[in-house]
Amino acid sequence: MASRIFISYSSVDQKEADMLADALDNIGVEYFLDKKNISWGDDFTEQIMIGLSECAAVIVILSLASTKSQWVPFEIGHAMGRKKTILPYLTHPSLDVPSFLQRFQHVTSVDSIVKHFLQPKYHNRAEEGSEIEVDADKD
Repeated sequence: MASRIFISYSSVDQKEADMLADALDNIGVEYFLDKKNISWGDDFTEQIMIGLSECAAVIVILSLASTKSQWVPFEIGHAMGRKKTILPYLTHPSLDVPSFLQRFQHVTSVDSIVKHFLQPKYHNRAEEGSEIEVDADKD
């Protein structure tokens, strides 16, 4: 299984995505983030599809903006079609979760995401350079 985490978000939530990326960097978890992995002149859709195919899971930053985005549901749909683990991160606990994501356990803080990936079953593999298998067990 792939070792990279794909971060799906609305561009309005760039600050939140950057905070998440920094947190993942700090604990040694590889991730795909459009502004990091897609260069000027690249075919954006093609690079998104490659990023999704190479990831083990998708962290979806859910916000009011992402629920109105065209790209976030596109990315989630492709990830679900590829049987990737979906890890919803709600930026506000009162946000209405879209119906197609309601079946997935969610978290409401970057700290919860970090704690999830610091569990021995993930962290030891990341330190050893092994592939990270992601499951959606509740923290």
